Amino acid sequence: MLLKVGNGKLTQSDGRINLENLCVLIDNIQDLVNNVYPDIHNISCKTISWFKERAILSPTNEQVDKVNNLILAKIDTPTQIYYSVDTVLDSEEAVHFPTEFLNSLNPSGLPPHKMELKVGCPVILLRNLNPPKLCNGTRLLVKSLKTFIIECTILTGCGTGEDVLIPRIPLIPSDLPFQFKRLQFPFFHLSVPLRRFDCARPSLRSDVYERSSSHYPKALSRPSRRWRHSATYDPSDFVRAGRN
Repeated sequence: MLLKVGNGKLTQSDGRINLENLCVLIDNIQDLVNNVYPDIHNISCKTISWFKERAILSPTNEQVDKVNNLILAKIDTPTQIYYSVDTVLDSEEAVHFPTEFLNSLNPSGLPPHKMELKVGCPVILLRNLNPPKLCNGTRLLVKSLKTFIIECTILTGCGTGEDVLIPRIPLIPSDLPFQFKRLQFPFFHLSVPLRRFDCARPSLRSDVYERSSSHYPKALSRPSRRWRHSATYDPSDFVRAGRN
């Protein structure tokens, strides 16, 4: 199936891919969330294996935030908000890049300035903290929220089931014309950008995938037997095949 997508054998006459050949289609994000995280109100009763089987992929950080906020609203535990501390590395540039501007940035690979978490929500680690147990991409389950540290249970890898403490760490993006440092917990939570996962349930936007279809085959690659793919879509459109 993936080879057919890559070779353009599943495209329609106008260069578009019919998603019905690839996955179960769901026409809104609410139904996707209910499909991936059924009975999420009773999240405290869920097992580690239940969390390991589930993730939602999104093409942009903005879409990630939208899905995350929707899921967090369904979890019946108090919300804890953590704000990052953002500073430019060159003190002479501070006048050109005020703190409010740095707070508004949401570059690739960085957690948000305003991070909302709840006990019981799954997160994905963004940096190598203690390999091989705590690596970039390790999934965790939030167990306790403190002011300066977060206690989590490891969901994937050789440390599965172990409880660990995650501190705030300095994170420096590499895709900006200037350098700044964000001190924040190194998490993405619940929904994650497509580049962070190899298999899960994508939340698609046709305007994003018209520019490139390369992310969707990646989202479908190497699924285990326990994964079942589904995707949100615009019912009036298909995804246009393209090349980077």
